[in-house]
Order: sequence, then C-alpha cells, then structure tokens
Amino acid sequence: MLDKLNGKVLSLTGNPIMGFDKQALTVKDALVTLCEVHKPKQSGNGEALRIFSIGLKLVAASESLDLDEKEIQLLRKVVEDNEVFVSVVTARLMNYIEEYAKES
Repeated sequence: MLDKLNGKVLSLTGNPIMGFDKQALTVKDALVTLCEVHKPKQSGNGEALRIFSIGLKLVAASESLDLDEKEIQLLRKVVEDNEVFVSVVTARLMNYIEEYAKES
C-alpha cells in the first residue's frame, strides 16, 4: 500500500520543497503531476490510459492507495522518465516507491 501520500517531499537538507503554489510539495501532488504530463514513448499500447487511471486513483486517494505490481512498475517508469522535477524530487519519489515495493 502506498501510504503517507500527503508526506512532504524533502530537499537534501531536509526542508520541504515548495511547489509553484508556494505550498510544500507532497508525494501525492508530485505523482499526480507526473501522471498528468507523462508522454508515453510508444502510442497505441494503452499505456497512456493506464497512467491516466493511476493518476485518477491518486487524486481520489486520501492518505494511502493500493496498487498492483503492474501499476507500481508503470508508476516507477513514469517517475524515472520524468522531465519535470529536479533530481532530488525524482530520487525521493523513487525511494518512496521502492519502500512500497519492499512492503508489498
């Protein structure tokens, strides 16, 4: 289960990273953003719809979310391929997903 979705994404110094709205960036906000802007390298295979579905689940989630292994793999790919966030945010999100994968 992805839990602590409302947890803050922290900088290398441990301070919350601020979003464009001057609010602390949460794990949920970052993952939703990446689902919204991800452009699959290959079209016609349904990947965009699966990412859209994960994004909708994240939006609807309050503090935690159950995803199956295929969804986790796709979310991991979305984070790894992102061109939105700087490396520290990407690394924090990858660590978050890896911790979830260990617990599942």
